[in-house]
Amino acid sequence: MKAGKSIQVVFVGAGMGGLGTAISLRKAGHKVIVLEQAPEFSEVFRPDYHKVLLQAAQSGADVRKTSEVKTYLPEEGAVILVDGTKIRGDLIIAADGVKSIARKAIGVSAEPHETGDSCFRVVILAKKLRADPDLAGLSIRPGFEQWLGPDHHIIGYNVSEEKYFNLLMVIPDDRKVVGYKAPCSATEVKRAYTGWNNFVQKLLTFLPEDVERWRLIDLPPIRGWIHPSNGLLLLGDAIHATLPYLAQRAAMAIEDAAALATSYPISTRSRNFRTCCKFTCEHVKAERTRSTRIIHKSLLYPYVKGTNAGHAKRDIWSW
Repeated sequence: MKAGKSIQVVFVGAGMGGLGTAISLRKAGHKVIVLEQAPEFSEVFRPDYHKVLLQAAQSGADVRKTSEVKTYLPEEGAVILVDGTKIRGDLIIAADGVKSIARKAIGVSAEPHETGDSCFRVVILAKKLRADPDLAGLSIRPGFEQWLGPDHHIIGYNVSEEKYFNLLMVIPDDRKVVGYKAPCSATEVKRAYTGWNNFVQKLLTFLPEDVERWRLIDLPPIRGWIHPSNGLLLLGDAIHATLPYLAQRAAMAIEDAAALATSYPISTRSRNFRTCCKFTCEHVKAERTRSTRIIHKSLLYPYVKGTNAGHAKRDIWSW
């Protein structure tokens, strides 16, 4: 459905949520600018999906890299970049991640919460697993696998049409990581799982030597997603970052995009473009209620996985 009145929307962040919403609003007939702070467009965990979204966005939107936002001016519908450039629009949508500076611009003081866990995340070529009789089944089974132990766990699943096997390995945070991520080695990962069963030990031999360690952080449920002027709206991890245990972060960002795509073609029939954001509040409220439930459930997962009730059929006790 095309909008009754076209407006200029400036997106901050070219991740899943930013690109997904930019595509939706561009199809609705709005003019779209997407600003990404990084010098190159990339996505670590879902590169294929991100590439598809990026290509779709670039076909109709003005997508810019090396464009880091320093200041938000919600009342003006504008942002200022670190190089001093001022970019104006009718509406700003911030999808700038869990470390968002846009939260303060809407009056939210919530800071990322350190959960006490950190993780290693890698992808392994599935053909390497298929060459090993003990591990071959991992590369063809649907769903996901879990290996659980005291304070540690591993989750694995196939990605990219079973070309790769994704591994997420969670351990307690030893507070040695400076910032939110740091390089480490496969040797460090293997040391963390010393004493686990032979199946896990063999699986870990396929790790690449260079691995990144990420500190797991989230946000508490936040009520306000929109600036009082209705000129700035937050979405994705910027406003409802959750832990990876339920694998819902990217899905929630895309749901934000779908909610906005539904409301904006209708709301922009008004002569006043700022009623777009007011109209969207009802959609945001519904999404906020659901995202809060997901955040709460993801917080419960570390406790549930330590009980018999939390183990699925394929869980493999590994210590």
